[in-house]
Amino acid sequence: MQKMKKAVRHTLEKTGASKRLRDYCTLYHSELRNFTAHPHFKLHGHTPYVTGHTPDISEYLDYSWYETVWYHDQDAPFPETWRKLAKWLGVAHCVGQALCYYILPESGRPIVRSTIQALPGLRSDPRKY
Repeated sequence: MQKMKKAVRHTLEKTGASKRLRDYCTLYHSELRNFTAHPHFKLHGHTPYVTGHTPDISEYLDYSWYETVWYHDQDAPFPETWRKLAKWLGVAHCVGQALCYYILPESGRPIVRSTIQALPGLRSDPRKY
């Protein structure tokens, strides 16, 4: 539990994210810890995620937490562009189809979208968080 708190605190400070996003950051780190193997002797090099299958972590490799992304805003009025900026908050497993993500748009209210795209040239290394 202490490692989780430290990882969340470090990520929030490093990205400059609001402390109100702590739940999304905690969910992101707990899912990563569940889907990756740890050197714990009882796990024998396996992940703590017990299903009998190797977990798929591809959803977490495309974006790092609080990375700036483009998303498609289908409610944008005609003269405005449909591409808007938002911050990536994690994978939304129980909402919509596969590859749906929580994002934080300019409004400050998290939403779920599947049509997002990374900004070219601004990619950050997800391993540093």
